[in-house]
Amino acid sequence: MKSLKYIALFIMGFALAGQGLAQTNDPLGGKDTLVLENERIEDVISSEKPPLNPPKAKLPKPETEDLRYESKDFQIETDYEPTPPEPMPIELKSEEEALYHNMVKLGIGRFVSPLFQLYLNNGKDYNVDYGLNFTHRSVEQDKLEFRKFREDYGTLNGSIQSDAFKLYGLFHMYNTAYYNYADTATIAQNPDSAKMSFTRVNVKAGIASLDDPDLPYYYDLGLALRNYDGLRGNREFHIDLLPTGGFYITEDFSLDVKAEINLISGKIGSQKLNRSFLGFAPALVYESQGFQAKLGFAWNRFKKKVDSTAFSNLGPNIEASFALFPEELSVIAGVTSGMTNNHYYDMIFENPYLNDTVDIKPTIEKLNIYGGIKGNVGQRIDYTAKVYYKRVQNPLIYFTPVGGAYFAAMYDSLMTVVGVHAEVNYDLSHDLKIGGALNFNNYKTSTVEKNFHAPPLRIDANVEYVWNKKLTLIGNMNVYSQTPVSQFQDGNIFDRSTFVNLSLSADYRVIDRFSVYLRADNILNGNYQRWYNYPERPLVFGGGLTFIF
Repeated sequence: MKSLKYIALFIMGFALAGQGLAQTNDPLGGKDTLVLENERIEDVISSEKPPLNPPKAKLPKPETEDLRYESKDFQIETDYEPTPPEPMPIELKSEEEALYHNMVKLGIGRFVSPLFQLYLNNGKDYNVDYGLNFTHRSVEQDKLEFRKFREDYGTLNGSIQSDAFKLYGLFHMYNTAYYNYADTATIAQNPDSAKMSFTRVNVKAGIASLDDPDLPYYYDLGLALRNYDGLRGNREFHIDLLPTGGFYITEDFSLDVKAEINLISGKIGSQKLNRSFLGFAPALVYESQGFQAKLGFAWNRFKKKVDSTAFSNLGPNIEASFALFPEELSVIAGVTSGMTNNHYYDMIFENPYLNDTVDIKPTIEKLNIYGGIKGNVGQRIDYTAKVYYKRVQNPLIYFTPVGGAYFAAMYDSLMTVVGVHAEVNYDLSHDLKIGGALNFNNYKTSTVEKNFHAPPLRIDANVEYVWNKKLTLIGNMNVYSQTPVSQFQDGNIFDRSTFVNLSLSADYRVIDRFSVYLRADNILNGNYQRWYNYPERPLVFGGGLTFIF
């Protein structure tokens, strides 16, 4: 216990002393099947997207480190989810399952120098669980002198469980430094004027009921304190009260209640922040074998004290899932609404090239109607298909004119979205798996010319092959259709051309505790710009070592 404490203090002290960029987002959520970012968790009552799992001893599916070379990877395109996954305690499936609880990963590559990742977990102890996850990554400049960054981020969390409840806590810190390298005029005069760094801190604690089927109630009373502090003087401090709970009316019926109280203060540019956000979402939930339904509503209110700007929303929250055949086919449908409380804390994390001063409004999903099917064909194929229609007020759109270097936050008065999502995954054998997904969105804006940086069509495909339980090969392909990214002064739209990204990775387990890996990104050497006027690097490759103890 003492050794872990000292290691944790050393890691966090090193991170706070350094300057480093945004935590990467795992588009697969730790799952083999593809999950698109714009698939809302609420769209399916029983979401299968799991939390991040810690590494296991024998590494049956060794994962290679994604040596990303920009603030965001190719996977992040629309409906960004800013909250990173948290390391969770290990749950053993059997007494005989041998596990090592700690991991160190080292890497180096073209432009990437170095990569360091540490994971610590106390292992099998159901009353006390704690874990530490820390990553350092730095990327050196290439032919563009200031296309470089450094990032340090870590999460320390744990819980103590009694016979009646569980106490939990979390500390997450993220620190970064980089250059706005599209601002060539400023760099030519004073390079440090285009430099940016910021730190995000999230401290959370709470008390929750145990997952006990004999209890007639459940609750989770959480309190979070979040803080953003940037080099250019912007600050944002959050106090978040996050109570949830409910009780079982009968064996199949329950009343579920979620609430949120968010108070924000700080300064963005010359404007002082003092705003509040309230949320309340009760629902009756029915669950039986083969059928699940939720009937409720969502109410939210956003208010700025500075100029008395206020937004409110009250809408339905109705979802259902019915299994026509137990495993083969289920029908899903829903009508939902809600409000997203946008923060500079999250916006600068998503797009690090924001203006110093941006307007902040909530995004209101006035209506989301969806329907679809999901299921399995035998034991090897699973599929999902869904169509949806959305009406969104104040969707957040990042925009800079042609030749610009800093992005403004724009909000369309009312956007309609008609979309289709389909995916299929096929386990050809125990060692060979393939998957594919298609996502199409037709955006119709009202006051903003286009939904900039949102590709109408995206296609994903992946393949994974394991040889002799030692060598794992993974290939991924991502196709993004032509996408509007900026606008000329005469009103004409500047489009990003269709882009195809190929990535390959290999992981070879030398022994149970030691493996080596290689990875290559942007193999086709394409010219990709996640954010307009910020071209990403060409072919990137690297490798390293993973040691579990």
